[in-house]
Amino acid sequence: MLRLFLLLIACLNLPVSAAPLPVVKVGVLHGGTVHWELKTLQAEGLDRVHGFALDIQPYATMSATRLALSSDGVDAIVSDWLWAGQRQAQGEALWFVPYSRSIGRVIVAEDSELTWPDGLRGKRIGVAGGPYSKGWVLLQAEARQAGIDLKREAQITFAAPPLLNSELERGNLDLLVTFWHYGARLEAKGFKPLLSLQTITENQGLSAQMPMLGYLFKRDWVEQNPVLARGFKQAVAQTKLRLQSDADDRRWARIRPLMKATDDATFAALRSGYLQGVPTALDDAQISSAQRFYTLIDQSRKTPTHQPLDASLFRLQP
Repeated sequence: MLRLFLLLIACLNLPVSAAPLPVVKVGVLHGGTVHWELKTLQAEGLDRVHGFALDIQPYATMSATRLALSSDGVDAIVSDWLWAGQRQAQGEALWFVPYSRSIGRVIVAEDSELTWPDGLRGKRIGVAGGPYSKGWVLLQAEARQAGIDLKREAQITFAAPPLLNSELERGNLDLLVTFWHYGARLEAKGFKPLLSLQTITENQGLSAQMPMLGYLFKRDWVEQNPVLARGFKQAVAQTKLRLQSDADDRRWARIRPLMKATDDATFAALRSGYLQGVPTALDDAQISSAQRFYTLIDQSRKTPTHQPLDASLFRLQP
């Protein structure tokens, strides 16, 4: 009896293990800029502060991340709302948490004499991200208004961004449409932008403040996990603020190895590009412009959905 009593006392004195935090899995493109933000979020402990454990799942291609979301392999990915609108038209409701206003770069050699748009006829154009990458879709839409069909009147090569960077550097391409951070690397070496994709979006009726990229969650996941969804959104917002206000570059120095910036010029270009892309709060004017822009792009697709962009993608409040 005494032994049983002592055993009970010993059990009462054992430390109580905290319940494990629920996990939020985010699928990201391997080597993409989202890593910088999410690794900072983890290092600052902002996931734990907001009641979840962040699990970063890298994928080799954007298509693989999108498949992972559709098949419930992850809870969220980073993609654009043009794709989200297509998924919604097929019955997959999503929720958009703004990530970045940066949409890509159109880069040529420093001594290039290419003129836009007539000078692109017959030229060798490299495109990162595949035939439906937003930069390429935008470039085609703008050229089409000038009476030029780039798919027919230029030589198009789709490939991975690092390979395309190398091809442009070797002189095997005349023009490169790529993700903004790969363009920033080239600009740090002396290459130059031919034109601004941000200007093109404005010409096509999209607000300059409207973020193209965002974290996308399935709507049913958000409805089942409203506290987690709010916590994730708040943690991301706080991470952006800390990277913006990093006066002594302590946080940026921590993620510099992820940036693969081998020199200070590249590091500065990448840091500046990320900060320029930090979005402002969404408002009705931005959302309305996105809906108009989506309709315009949808009409130019080979198989348009003929459905408007559902504003609940942006307005859902978990």
